[in-house]
Amino acid sequence: MASAAMIFLAVAVAVSLANPSCPPHSHFESCGSQCREKCNEKLPDICILSCYVGCVCDAGFIEDGNGNCVRREDCPPRLLHKRDEPSCGPNEKFQICGTACEPTCDRPGPRACTRQCVAECQCIPGYVRNAARKCVKLSDC
Repeated sequence: MASAAMIFLAVAVAVSLANPSCPPHSHFESCGSQCREKCNEKLPDICILSCYVGCVCDAGFIEDGNGNCVRREDCPPRLLHKRDEPSCGPNEKFQICGTACEPTCDRPGPRACTRQCVAECQCIPGYVRNAARKCVKLSDC
């Protein structure tokens, strides 16, 4: 009987480790982003792509600093940091996790690049950055 109880306990532990229980409005990820938005912290300008293993907030929710996922509007006002999203120029869009190697007139195609997130205005698809730092069609370079 004791060995049956030990087997049951081992199976229960294995199942709980395989499918961890996460708080409401969150889910488990085996390779989530290290840069998660929180009520009391701004997103970093650059985020190295390394895996975070654990519970992460569902879309539309951010961490409140106490292990809970809340809607952005439910953050305590004194803790909420508004992300300073710049107004972007023509043919640009603000990217929270954009590439560090944006296509340019000189280098429009894929190239070797470090894997990191860069929060900035970047050219929309179909456009590349020219020497004057404007987003233009490749044919206009």
